Amino acid sequence: MTWITPITDRSYADIANRTSKAFMNTSDFTRIDGNTDVIRALLDDLYGLVPAHTDPTAPTIETIPHRSLINTLVGNINACSAAAIVSSSKRPAALSTYSAGAGVGWAAVNAWEQALATLYAAVPLAAAYRVYCGVPAAGQPRLWQARFRQRYSIIDTSAATLQASAESMGYEGSHAFDGDKSYFWTTGRSFLSSGGTEWVQAVFTTAPTVCGYRFWVDRNLCGAAGEAAPRDFVLEHSNDGLVYTPVDTQEDVEYDLSNYRFHARTYIFDRAGIPNRHYWRFRITGVLDSSYAAGLNELELFTP
Repeated sequence: MTWITPITDRSYADIANRTSKAFMNTSDFTRIDGNTDVIRALLDDLYGLVPAHTDPTAPTIETIPHRSLINTLVGNINACSAAAIVSSSKRPAALSTYSAGAGVGWAAVNAWEQALATLYAAVPLAAAYRVYCGVPAAGQPRLWQARFRQRYSIIDTSAATLQASAESMGYEGSHAFDGDKSYFWTTGRSFLSSGGTEWVQAVFTTAPTVCGYRFWVDRNLCGAAGEAAPRDFVLEHSNDGLVYTPVDTQEDVEYDLSNYRFHARTYIFDRAGIPNRHYWRFRITGVLDSSYAAGLNELELFTP
């Protein structure tokens, strides 16, 4: 299950010129239905919310989508929007369903995909609304607790060898794995001087089964506006610490730094074809401001 960039800029000119955007084909249907599944998975994994859903029958190149199929697609998007824990200003307006004889215009399909794009951006940011359980060093956000304890476990790194590409005194790489978000790892050097990459890693004696990861950054980390927050990064693994294989890559990650101090980003991936490895490395390839030192408050690896 992978997010595919929506198409939200169809126009009348596409219809008039019969461009590829003028037609809704099976790939468009698959993208919209698949992106809806991604939103459902985010709501389920982050908050334990399971929106109402009807599995649509995927059309083929030999079938013509019926009104009921279109309404199922729209209904699933509306259900995700209604379930999302986001502010009213971030929640997409309810999409219209279709009665007999009604046609679907290009603007409506734009609205479907824009609604999904809005939710994809807003749902993870809603994790910034947090209430800690107990002291910050021991607690997790309440919304995360039950769901992750049921489905995922945080891998214990206490016996692992913890390493970093660089570290500043008092802000060593081990702080990225210490379970205390009030302390952090920072390299102590500008990202520019690093050659464009910084990393922190855990080396395990027994290769763990990893199915995802979560990291935390503080707006005050190496700058008053979170300039050191990772923008581009890759989680990768290795058996020898020399040759690494990418497992998950993210680019152009955004943060609502003006409103919230702490930010968490969580990524769960399909483990199919991903072997267990001893070295697990979080490598930062871009930060919000490369004149600052890269760093993290906390990095957690998940196992099923």
